[in-house]
Amino acid sequence: MTEIKFKGWNKKSKIMVDEIEIFTPQSTFKLNNAFKEDYIVKPLMYTGVKDKNDREIYEGDIIKFYNGIINIDLEIGFIVFDRLMCYIDTSKRETGDFITNYEKDELEVLGNIYENPELLEPTE
Repeated sequence: MTEIKFKGWNKKSKIMVDEIEIFTPQSTFKLNNAFKEDYIVKPLMYTGVKDKNDREIYEGDIIKFYNGIINIDLEIGFIVFDRLMCYIDTSKRETGDFITNYEKDELEVLGNIYENPELLEPTE
């Protein structure tokens, strides 16, 4: 079973936070409330997958991955959750591959879309 956990991007201070605490007057928390755009911290969900360096992969992480039968073609993409399905989004294809289609040694976290957006810029 995949461990459910989050880290968060603090939009105001522009830093990544490892722990998110949420307080409500009723002491209960509805998960949907965490994803409101006007909140200061954007929660980023753990995929349940680790990369070749044993680093946990979260939503928004930019990863390098092998895409090819003989693992020759390296691609860079970022992690997206859509309807609780986690996939790798790249600019080369309309639809991404599910992250669970890859082995641990085929994935490497390079950064994330908040702190390192330049990693997604095309190089020539």
